[in-house]
Amino acid sequence: MASTSTKWVSAQVAHACELNIPYNQTRSQFVIDNTIKAVPFYTLETWFLNSPDPLIPHNVDLNALLSGIRSKTRGSGYRTDWDFNTAVTDAFNREQDGHTEWESACTTAFSWNHPFSVANWANSPFDPVSFPHVVVNYDLPLQGRSGLEAYYQSLGLELRPYDGFQILSINGQDSNAYLTNLAQASSIYDGLFGAYESLEPRYLRLVSRYSADTASGAYTQEIGKFASRAYYPGAKSIKFVLSGNGRIHDVEGPLGCDLHRRRIRYPFLRHQQLPYPSCNHQRHHRTSAAEPRQSARHYRKGGCCRARQRLESLEPVGFAQVNSRPIHTDSTEATAVRVAGLWTYHRR
Repeated sequence: MASTSTKWVSAQVAHACELNIPYNQTRSQFVIDNTIKAVPFYTLETWFLNSPDPLIPHNVDLNALLSGIRSKTRGSGYRTDWDFNTAVTDAFNREQDGHTEWESACTTAFSWNHPFSVANWANSPFDPVSFPHVVVNYDLPLQGRSGLEAYYQSLGLELRPYDGFQILSINGQDSNAYLTNLAQASSIYDGLFGAYESLEPRYLRLVSRYSADTASGAYTQEIGKFASRAYYPGAKSIKFVLSGNGRIHDVEGPLGCDLHRRRIRYPFLRHQQLPYPSCNHQRHHRTSAAEPRQSARHYRKGGCCRARQRLESLEPVGFAQVNSRPIHTDSTEATAVRVAGLWTYHRR
């Protein structure tokens, strides 16, 4: 990727960078084979296969989805490494469970951003119906927006005047319907990680809202996932029809991308031997400060010893830096899978 004086680059450049990693059949087969081996240790697999929860509108056969990916990996293969890893990410994301996530450095290297956050408010205090409106998010604190306005100005786009305008449609669809459908799907191919089983919290994550800032303990206004996505959202711009100042405005804004340096801080691997943690059923236990935090819910089930022993019975797998988690490896790449609260790392 060409050097630039700003941390922001176009979606075209960012996605071209993601697609630049070639597909490797041998490596991909190793990844998917070891991932499928780990699924039997995932305690929620049967829950999602035949879910008794009425809030989950679908049942997910994770093993079947991964087996389909393995068949394609062994057969026609994938166009790029990004396509392969996105397919695996999508399989786990179908569960819409915040405790289960597949992460790969080649699919999460960038964040995909737009200056327009969305907030719902009524036209008057007496109106029972609220409508989506634009919140220009250049000035939202602690949200990593430094330089974003200058980047859009360099493209000849002055978007601040649209702050507070009502959003009539997004990408040609009624704004309410578009946002509801986006939240309902919460698809990796729309750039979203589901995280919640019901629609309401998934919708709330899309819009700008106040939440606790973990650094200072104060409340801060978040951008919302609509305007800051962790994965490539399948398009390089968003089209809006806005209403404001007595006029209708057609606005198309490209996405600006920020490199997640924290996710690829060590582009090569740290050869550091870390033993498996001994289990004492504490809330968190680590072999070093760099060891990933473990799930308290998994300890309450008392399953961490058994899961650790069963994972150790697998053929050895290597470790690598994924999402700022430095661990050991004897290979050139690795991918992490979070299984029932434990992070297992599979050599590629």
